[in-house]
Amino acid sequence: MKYEIKKIDIWTCARFAGLFYGLFGLIPMVFAVVAFFTNRGGFSMQMLAVFLFPLGLFVGGFVVGIVFALVYNTIAHEVGGIKLDIEYNEDQT
Repeated sequence: MKYEIKKIDIWTCARFAGLFYGLFGLIPMVFAVVAFFTNRGGFSMQMLAVFLFPLGLFVGGFVVGIVFALVYNTIAHEVGGIKLDIEYNEDQT
């Protein structure tokens, strides 16, 4: 079966990219929180920045998702979308 991606929904792409970037921001946040509490033992302004890091990545990813979808939709409208050739195999043992 052949398919073609002709258009990407802008808000869906933006939400997905924002969550994707934000979740990847949680990984270094966990290590930073552990390091702060083992070394300093208290809350500081740097800790606030560490907690805001995933939120900043979410916002940045959201904007990147919007820009990507807009650019893709413009280019796909002019030259065509991404063509996919998908095979379905029912015999899976």
